[in-house]
Amino acid sequence: MNGPDGGFGSGAPQAGWVVPPRPQSSPAASLGWRVRHSWWLLLSLLGVGCFSGVGFLYIGFRARRPSWWVSGVGYLVLSWACFIVVVAVPQDHYLASVGAALWLLTWLASIVHAGLINSAWLRWRANYVPWYAEPVGLAPAPTWAAPAGPLDVNTATYEQLAALPAIGPEVAHRILIERQARSGFGSLEEFALALNLPPHQFAGLRHQLTCPPPDRSPWASSPPPSAPPSPPSGPPPIPGRVMDV
Repeated sequence: MNGPDGGFGSGAPQAGWVVPPRPQSSPAASLGWRVRHSWWLLLSLLGVGCFSGVGFLYIGFRARRPSWWVSGVGYLVLSWACFIVVVAVPQDHYLASVGAALWLLTWLASIVHAGLINSAWLRWRANYVPWYAEPVGLAPAPTWAAPAGPLDVNTATYEQLAALPAIGPEVAHRILIERQARSGFGSLEEFALALNLPPHQFAGLRHQLTCPPPDRSPWASSPPPSAPPSPPSGPPPIPGRVMDV
């Protein structure tokens, strides 16, 4: 039953449900920020293979990802070995053709590899905090205790929802918006459909959530109707007669 007074499906906020302000967007959401911190891709594009691995060394040591800087070492060794072979042997020798082909393949592979891991580098760069900006002392204790059992999506707080894996502040904000608009979720399937959760993400969260259906009856909170008046006892009164004057 819809109505302007906040009934079922009206979208009005319910008592006790407070939607927190939308989290501030990260600087990584800016296109200019992503372009500025993707400059290392130019080393792969313009290095013609000889300097392709330098970019991988830079981001690998900055982010402390061995898989990145080890790849940079591999690209440098392979490209410079091919370059030496091409320069050292005669041009009509088959090794010169093989070396040139491997040189070109190494260059193209470094370009593709750099494009694939650039998004991971930008995510790390967005969360990077320099040592001089880190807070001194122990981190503050959490203000809420994790529930012992599954989390009720109809009563969970913003902090509890945001702490769930693969949820985060943005999705937790959307959950509270949808929860108010629907006067609560009727089931976990409705919860997943309302938020467009991918199947693999919903499967990973299903065992951590519970959803008792809310009482959506429009008459649940209204007082029962009063009983009809009882009929009068005794015979009905006899109407009087109009007398002429």
